[in-house]
Amino acid sequence: MTEGVAPRVNGKAVVKDPPLVARIDRLMLATVLVHFPITSAHAALHLGAGVVLDVAQLAFVVVVIIALPVYAIYRHRGTAGAVLLVGSMAASFLFGFFFHFFSDTGDNIAHVHGGSAMPFSVTALVPAVVELFGTVLAAAVLRRRVRIS
Repeated sequence: MTEGVAPRVNGKAVVKDPPLVARIDRLMLATVLVHFPITSAHAALHLGAGVVLDVAQLAFVVVVIIALPVYAIYRHRGTAGAVLLVGSMAASFLFGFFFHFFSDTGDNIAHVHGGSAMPFSVTALVPAVVELFGTVLAAAVLRRRVRIS
């Protein structure tokens, strides 16, 4: 085998370093384990602050922001989980960033006042950081065409 060339299975590079594979698995799992409760808390704060989403936004939140990252971890074998994670995290980041920081709607953190304002802002900012990390991590897995086995 040529020095520096990764072994291939079905045309895809395979990581032969089990500790690296385990670290990637743990990072992807940790990303989702942090993301799920903080987005759930933010959803509860939506109710407490009287911030209502329309039907399309609510469907997006339930499917893409909450369910898909969890399913991506379930489907982490091969690149399927990384594809789902990069897609869901990137879409979640863009959705949340737009509605929490740029839109002129009740979902903008500048429009939430009272006792819910600080927790609402924190639970809007933390998922954005986690989603950005999850997007970069999953994209790196895809870029290197790593098969997590």
